[in-house]
Amino acid sequence: MDKHREAFEKLPEINAILRGSEFGFNESINQYYHPNHTEHRLNYAFLMGAWVVWQSRQAEVDRLNEVLDERTKEWLEAIELGKYFENVAKPLKAELDEKDKRIDTLITQIEMSDFKDSLGHELKSNLAYLDLKALRGES
Repeated sequence: MDKHREAFEKLPEINAILRGSEFGFNESINQYYHPNHTEHRLNYAFLMGAWVVWQSRQAEVDRLNEVLDERTKEWLEAIELGKYFENVAKPLKAELDEKDKRIDTLITQIEMSDFKDSLGHELKSNLAYLDLKALRGES
């Protein structure tokens, strides 16, 4: 007996009909039966109607459980990515931010000074200075 049918048969209303009766279940056609179905047609109709509705509802529950499992998997992956961010990306970002501050400090110092290199060229025209400005996103 599959788990869905087992759960269905534990329902109080269904169990009351099946307990001590001659109702059986034909697995090949997925239907309940009774040897004397004409005398038990109301119980048979109730039982089969309930079984069809139960299966329909259970199919929906199974589908929603699949969606829930999928979403749970997505959340777990996001949490793992969050750990990645905390353990790897965040320290790298801090390191880059520190380098950006050092570059800004160097650029500011060069711009505020009238320093010249050994050949008498201003540092503001030096390629290293221009490379620093390019790193900061300026041209």
